[in-house]
Amino acid sequence: MKVLAPSLATVALLVGSASVQATPPVLLSAVAAASASAQSPPDGSAFATTDTVRFETPEAAAGDRAYVFALTPDRVEGWLSFGHEQVATVDLGWLATKLDHLGAFYWSACTTSVDSNGYETLAECTSPLSFSVRFRFATLTKATARARTRRVMRREFRDYWLAGYNRKVMCQRRSRIRQRCKVSVVVGDVLLWGKVTIYPKRERTWEMPYYRASIRTYNEYCHIVNERPLSECVTKRRRSGRV
Repeated sequence: MKVLAPSLATVALLVGSASVQATPPVLLSAVAAASASAQSPPDGSAFATTDTVRFETPEAAAGDRAYVFALTPDRVEGWLSFGHEQVATVDLGWLATKLDHLGAFYWSACTTSVDSNGYETLAECTSPLSFSVRFRFATLTKATARARTRRVMRREFRDYWLAGYNRKVMCQRRSRIRQRCKVSVVVGDVLLWGKVTIYPKRERTWEMPYYRASIRTYNEYCHIVNERPLSECVTKRRRSGRV
């Protein structure tokens, strides 16, 4: 005799009003994953100063909490808060510079109030989660290198650069953070040309742009009309420093 397993409908009829539907394990796993993914980044995440990170937690879903960042879990060394948002997107380079700190950070979502002196105070906060930030130079693009080279030329060789015509700036990548740019300009009987190298230097928790320039000027009138030796009609100038 063959025994058939009861169908789900039969089981539901037998149990009646007291029946309880069990959530399938697959569905439970999906719900748990959705809850976990709603809170980001995970505790202990590692980033660089070139990263922009989205901070999100279910407790702030209503937009009634501020995202708070601190150097210690108890926030005794001070803290920095963003406005009441559902999600906070933070430039970690800016955050490291603002707090002048690299290494461990802690973030929470807190309800806030304003005291009698007009200062924001924290009330209920979620458990602090940690993340770390290490220093990393941003990639120097050709467009940025050209803009910084033009700034150097306007400042250091202003009389030639602004008065001349046929100005040219052509940059070539030397590394991820260094560009070497060829420059030239004509001013009457004078031709100016040379190279400007653009690169960054680290200062505490941030980077600053620097340059090194080697520029020559050739005076055609001196050489052709006055018939002076070429060495007397070519001038070499070197400059370096912060852009």
